[in-house]
Amino acid sequence: MTKTERENLQLLADSGAIQEGHFVYSSGRHGTIYIDAEKLFNDSKSMLRLCRQIAERFKNSAVNSVTGPAKGGVVVASRVADCLSNFYSRKVAFVPTEKRAGDNFLIRPAFRRQISDKRVLVVDDVFTTGDSVKKVADLVLGRNGNIVGVGVLYNRGGMIAKAAVNVLNFFAVLDIPHKSYSEKNCPACKKGIPVNPNFGRGREFLARKRRAI
Repeated sequence: MTKTERENLQLLADSGAIQEGHFVYSSGRHGTIYIDAEKLFNDSKSMLRLCRQIAERFKNSAVNSVTGPAKGGVVVASRVADCLSNFYSRKVAFVPTEKRAGDNFLIRPAFRRQISDKRVLVVDDVFTTGDSVKKVADLVLGRNGNIVGVGVLYNRGGMIAKAAVNVLNFFAVLDIPHKSYSEKNCPACKKGIPVNPNFGRGREFLARKRRAI
C-alpha cells in the first residue's frame, strides 16, 4: 500500500466509515467489512480530498459531465464535477440519477442533453460487483454518451471496470478487495453471527428470514 493509500484509508477510518461485523451488501452477497459512505459524506474535508483525486485522474479526459448511481454515486458525482469545473475553469455538468423499482436507475429528461454526445465520467462511492455502475453506464450509452472512464472511492470487490462494465479507464482511490460470499457459503451465517440490519440490505435479509419461519 502506498503512502497516499494509507492516508486515504486513514481518512475513512477517522470519519467512522469503516464498519466491521456481518453485512449483506446491495449485491446480496455477504461480508465482514462495510463502508458507511454516509459517515464519509458528512466529513466535507475528507470528501473533497478523495473526490479531488478522482478528478485529478480524469482531468486530461476533457470531461463534459459526471454521473453515478443514486444515491451514493450521485454525491460523489456532484463533488467530482465541482473539482473538474475548477480544473478546467468551465462548467462540468453534474447529472443526477434516481433509483427506480428493481434496482434500476433513471436520468430525467431535463438532464439528458448533458449526456447525449458528451464525454461522461461515471463515478460511485463503493464498487463491489459493478452492477449499479453498469446500469448507469448503459443509460449513458443509450443516450449516445461517450464514457471516458469510471472512478470510485473504494473498490471493495476486487473487480475491475473492464470486467464489470467494459470500460478500460478505471480508477479507485482505494483498491482493497474484501472477500464476499453468497448467502449459502457465508461463514458468518454458518457460525450464527447476526446480520447487522443498519447497513446495506441487512434489514431486508432479516425480514425475509422471518417470513420464511
